[in-house]
Amino acid sequence: MTLTPRNHAVDWLKGVMIVFIVFVHSGTIPGLFHGYLAVDIFFFIAGYYLMRSFNRKPETAIKYTWHRIKNIYLPYILCFLFSCVLRYEGLTHFADFDSFIEKYAQFAFSLSLTEEIGPRIMYEHILFGSWFLSVLVIAGFLLYSMLEYNDRFAIHILFPAICILGFTFIFTNGTSAMNWARIGAISLPLLRGLTELAAGALIYKIRDVYHDALERRGLIINIAFILSLVLYLALMFTERNLDVYLIATAPWILLGAVIEKSWLNRFLSLIRGGLISAIGKRSLYVLLAHPPALLIIHWSNENLLNNRFGNLAIFCFDMMATGIATIILFYTCKWLRERVLPR
Repeated sequence: MTLTPRNHAVDWLKGVMIVFIVFVHSGTIPGLFHGYLAVDIFFFIAGYYLMRSFNRKPETAIKYTWHRIKNIYLPYILCFLFSCVLRYEGLTHFADFDSFIEKYAQFAFSLSLTEEIGPRIMYEHILFGSWFLSVLVIAGFLLYSMLEYNDRFAIHILFPAICILGFTFIFTNGTSAMNWARIGAISLPLLRGLTELAAGALIYKIRDVYHDALERRGLIINIAFILSLVLYLALMFTERNLDVYLIATAPWILLGAVIEKSWLNRFLSLIRGGLISAIGKRSLYVLLAHPPALLIIHWSNENLLNNRFGNLAIFCFDMMATGIATIILFYTCKWLRERVLPR
């Protein structure tokens, strides 16, 4: 089978996971206790594509990171500023000069790439997911720097060591991945992201080196993919924290999406990806556009409609608003990259 230029299976995975993240933020699905686990698949996928990018067109870690910053932080900053407008009352009325300085410091700190190594001071007030973006940039820079320095040593020694030590340490702090403990100046989510990006990079290398052997075992990998995906989704709805099992499921999920004999990719190629794959292609924009859209819908329902709409109606309007906001954000960023930002 000849793969399409775009891997629909990976896009589909990203689409499914971003929908779950939207559900978590909106609180529309009862019993979704651990929907945050959807984030981990994104870290594995990001590591996979980091390794693929290095293999296909190596560049300096600085240049790679600058491309990541333009792609990730441009839509984030736009949504951040728009969220500031929505929160105008809370951001511009200050009792004294000290409170003004405090708000300004919070604003600057939340935009910095080091937000993840500090407290989540803007989490409840401005925008969901900024810690996730900073992990992608910081961890991506660290791993790419290792590859740039000595790729063989990084792949055979450093990345496996990061995976073993990282996963061991993460889950000695409990079985939940939603842990904001700190290791000196580094927070546990940053270690979590670094570890899972390294694991994703190793999955790419395994697929690259053992390509023929994996394709011969396509049936086994596809079955493992289905079982692992079902278990992964089930983990989100368990009351107990069983996040540790994502270590066993996520590699099989990613591997089952990227092999040439992927059942999922074959099916999605027939329908040219479908809606979920289309959402997956723009998952970053959906992630960033959703919180401001959610704020607008809830504010409108409370202040203009006197809470006339129930949860189902709010959910439908929220999805519509998120879709419109995603389209606007995508084309705004595209225009700014082409006309304003240096290449």
